[in-house]
Amino acid sequence: MFSTVILSSLSTFTREFERCCREYSKLHIATASCGDPGRGDGLPFTHLQNFDGKIVATVGTTFAQTHPDGIKFLSALTTNLRIFKNNNLVFHPKVYLFSSAARAAVFVGSSNLTFSGFYKNAEVNVLIEGSMVPPYQQEIDTLLHQLNSWHSHLCSFKPSDAWLVREELSQVLEMPQNHFQLREGYVRLLKLVHASPWFQASKPKDTKSAEIWRRRAAFLDVIFYKPTR
Repeated sequence: MFSTVILSSLSTFTREFERCCREYSKLHIATASCGDPGRGDGLPFTHLQNFDGKIVATVGTTFAQTHPDGIKFLSALTTNLRIFKNNNLVFHPKVYLFSSAARAAVFVGSSNLTFSGFYKNAEVNVLIEGSMVPPYQQEIDTLLHQLNSWHSHLCSFKPSDAWLVREELSQVLEMPQNHFQLREGYVRLLKLVHASPWFQASKPKDTKSAEIWRRRAAFLDVIFYKPTR
């Protein structure tokens, strides 16, 4: 049988989340955004770091709220991290599904995987928890099917190093990555590059360094253009 608890305070939500990190062996996350692990003593990321089990995560980047360091942190924890594709669809879930052989616990609500979402904002979440028996087993299976669909190749991709660099630029410019493809985004990026110290540096005297200096802007091609073969 499953029980349902409305978690209207963040202290209750985080306490229950920490408990589930101790008691369960699998965690499937679908969150609209993840924050900066450098904030708030690393919370809530330290809970995941202490989680002794398998983690699968699908993270959104809509509105440029996801922090690159949060992606790097999750990448270090699990190889099952994927970024939801922004194909004219706003990815907005906040789901944390814990499971073990015979039980499951799912948090659904308004808290993203951020310090503010877990410890600062006004948020409300619901915890549904119990034994994996009919009809609850079917409901969990339906939810897991949706989570797996978002995590599939059709809906998401694995973050590459080049993507992370673009995401860091997105944070600096306060502009979603897909805006780099637009004229105003590209012009803003070029202005930032041309104003940077490494671009403004004087031409080196030795031949090899001078050759690299002349082609320094071409390094951006590695970041922004995919190879055709």
